[in-house]
Amino acid sequence: MHLDRVISACVGTLAQKRGVGVMPIKNEISLKCRGISLVIAVICLSYVVPLHSFAGQGKVTPWSEISPPVDELIRSGHYEQAVEIAKQEAKRAEVKWGKDSLESSIALSQLGRVYQALNRFDEAVIEYGHSLKIRKALFGTSDARVAVSLLDLADTYREAGQYSRAAPFYEQALAAMEKAKGPIHPDVAVVLHNFSMLRNFQLNVVEAEGLIKRAVAIREKLQGQDPYPLVGSLALQGKIYEQQDKYSEARASYDKALKVMDGAQLSQDYTSGMLSFAIGNLEGRRRNYRDADRFHEKSLKILEAISGTDSPVLVPILQSRANVLRKLNRPEEAKETESRADALLNYYNENNATVLPAPPAR
Repeated sequence: MHLDRVISACVGTLAQKRGVGVMPIKNEISLKCRGISLVIAVICLSYVVPLHSFAGQGKVTPWSEISPPVDELIRSGHYEQAVEIAKQEAKRAEVKWGKDSLESSIALSQLGRVYQALNRFDEAVIEYGHSLKIRKALFGTSDARVAVSLLDLADTYREAGQYSRAAPFYEQALAAMEKAKGPIHPDVAVVLHNFSMLRNFQLNVVEAEGLIKRAVAIREKLQGQDPYPLVGSLALQGKIYEQQDKYSEARASYDKALKVMDGAQLSQDYTSGMLSFAIGNLEGRRRNYRDADRFHEKSLKILEAISGTDSPVLVPILQSRANVLRKLNRPEEAKETESRADALLNYYNENNATVLPAPPAR
C-alpha cells in the first residue's frame, strides 16, 4: 500500500444530493486533485514508502469526497461497514430514481471509490463500469460526467498496475473532457496530470513530459487560491526531467513548486518537506552533496514538526541523508543518522510495515 493511501492531504466536504449520501456530479472531478502532497511522495521521489499500518492511524481513502458516513467508517478502519453503507446508498438511489438515473450513477461511482480505497480494484472496475454505461446512455460520449467515469476507470487500472488497460481510458477521458470543457480548463489539467503519471510508470518519459507540460501550463495560467494542483504537476514534471538526466530542468521545476508553496505561506507544509527531500535526492545524484545535505536537513525539520520524530515518513530521508553524510566524510553523523533510521525501520517492520530503503548517493 502506497504512502498516498496512508495520509490524506486534503479532506473534501460533501454536499448531499437530495437525500442520497453521494456527491453532486459537479464535484466529482475535484476529488482527482486530492492528495497532491502525497502524489509528490509517491510519484516524484525515487521510491515510495508502502505501509500496511501507521502507528495509531488507520487506512484512509485515496480520495476523500465521498459521503461523510462512508468516509468516517473507512477512516476509523471499519471497511466492511463502509462497503455496506455505500451499497445501501446505491440501492436507495436505484429505488428512488431508477437504476438508469444520474443519481444511481453517482452512487455507483461512490461505491467504486470505496472499493478503490480498499484496493479492491476488480470490484471498483465493475461499479465504475456500470456508472459509465448509465452516463453514456444519458449524455453521450462527449460529456464531462462521462469523462469523470472514464478517468475513474483509468486511475483504478493504473493503481492496480494494469497499465495497458488504463491507457485507452485516459485517452478517451482526455478527448471527452477537452470537448466538454475546452483545451484550457482545470479539469483537463487533472486528466493530463494523471495520464502523465501512467506514462511515467510505463517509462514513456517523452510522452509523460509532453502531458505534464500541458498540465503545468494550464495550471499556471489558471492558478487560483489552491496551490496544490500546480505544485503537484511541477513536482511530477521535475521527476520526469530527473529520470531523463535533465537535472537543471528538474531543479527548476522543484524550485518553482517550492516558490508556489512559499507564496501561499505553506513553507512548513508536508508538501514543502517532500519537495525539499526531492531536491536533496536530486542534488545527491548530481554529487552536490552539501546542497543535498542542506535540503535533507530542511525536509527532516519540516516533517518532524508535522509528523513527529518517530514517524516512518522520516525513514527514507534519514537513510538518504546518511548516504550523503558519508560522501561528506562525516562518518559519525552518518552512523548516528542511519542508526535512527534502523530503529524506526525495525519498529515498523515488527508491526507488519515495510519501508523501502533510499537509493545510495552516487
